[in-house]
Amino acid sequence: MMITLYLTFFLFISPAYAADSDLEQRVLKLEQEVTLLKQQVESLQSLVQTPASSVTPPPLSASPATNGETAGAVQLTLTHWTFRPVMIKFDTYYALDVELHNDFNKAIKEVEARVNFRDLRGDLFYSITISPNLEISAGGGMTDEGNRRNKRLLGRGHQMVTMKIENIKAELVVEKVVFDDGSILTF
Repeated sequence: MMITLYLTFFLFISPAYAADSDLEQRVLKLEQEVTLLKQQVESLQSLVQTPASSVTPPPLSASPATNGETAGAVQLTLTHWTFRPVMIKFDTYYALDVELHNDFNKAIKEVEARVNFRDLRGDLFYSITISPNLEISAGGGMTDEGNRRNKRLLGRGHQMVTMKIENIKAELVVEKVVFDDGSILTF
C-alpha cells in the first residue's frame, strides 16, 4: 500500500523535473529583476540621504583646506563614461564604467563620490557609487569598471540602456578625498 502511494506520488511529480530548466530560467529572470529593483532603491535612498545643496561640489578654493592644498589645484573630474555588454549565465547585462582624472597635486588613495545621471530636463534617473579604494596618481587617470561587486550592472531593459548617450548628462559628486599622505579634503 505504501509503495503504491510512493509510486503514484513519483509519477505525479516526475513531469515537474522535466520542466526544471524552464523553472531555472524563470528563477534567474526573477533574481535579475530583484537585483535591478535593489539598485533602484539604493539609488533613491542615496538621494534622500543627500541634501539638495550638495548636488555639485564647491570649487576647491572655497572649501576648507584641511590638507594644505593650494588654491591653484583643480579637482577630481569625470572625463568619460560608458556601458558595455556583459554576459552572465543566460542573460546580457550592461556594466557602467567611469574614467576619472586626478588634477590634484597629490595622489588619491580613497574617494567618496558618486555619479548622477540626468536626462535633458535635469531630472535624476540613476546614480552610481564610485569604488572607494581607487588609487589615482597625481595628474593621472583611472577607469573604475562596473561589475557585480560594486553593483553597477544594468539589466537589458533598464532605462539608461534604452536611451541615446547624447541624451544623458553625467555629473560627478565628490564628498571626500583621502590622499596618499593621509590628508583628507571634504566638500
